[in-house]
Amino acid sequence: MTEGKGFFWSVAALLRPPGAEKAAQVWKDPVVFLRFSPYWEVQVGEGPAPARPTNLPYGRPTGRIVPYADFEPWDFSASSSERGSEVEAAWTWEGVPWRRVLLRAEPRGGETALTVTVEFPEEPDAALLLHWQAWFRSLREYLRLYERGGVWNRLWRVVMERLWLTMTPSQRQQAVLILKITALEFVLFLAAVVIFLIAWRG
Repeated sequence: MTEGKGFFWSVAALLRPPGAEKAAQVWKDPVVFLRFSPYWEVQVGEGPAPARPTNLPYGRPTGRIVPYADFEPWDFSASSSERGSEVEAAWTWEGVPWRRVLLRAEPRGGETALTVTVEFPEEPDAALLLHWQAWFRSLREYLRLYERGGVWNRLWRVVMERLWLTMTPSQRQQAVLILKITALEFVLFLAAVVIFLIAWRG
């Protein structure tokens, strides 16, 4: 965390070309960008969000972020800007506790050094930083799917894009629980089959 005219939180990662290309695509859509957080439900729709402050500008991506812990909902408006072509880009936000989120991509030995910087108008709450840390971990794991080959990773890409990123955090938790229960039932079924075969042969 650094302090200047505001407070800044930064995190970085090295990406292979496929991961860097996907990061650039994700960056173009602030709604997809936000939905990587396991703590935020992002609601969007036509016109202003429910109870949206009247002073937020129109003609920009807007919606509501419903945090699942620590905070009240935020009605947001976002506008994009680019600096130095594809080297650096930024989303400027209104209605949320942060001011800007900047993405910087720099070539480095055949890979891309990706740096995400979140600018806050005042020192952020520790819980808010935890939300952003969880967001970046989710984004990094998603980008890794594009850096790896194999059928399994390609399958997970489809699942992430068609299902996972369209779900709310609570729906994701329910889906994981169902998968765990299904896996447990399958293991118990196999165990029962093995026991039956052993008893039958005996």
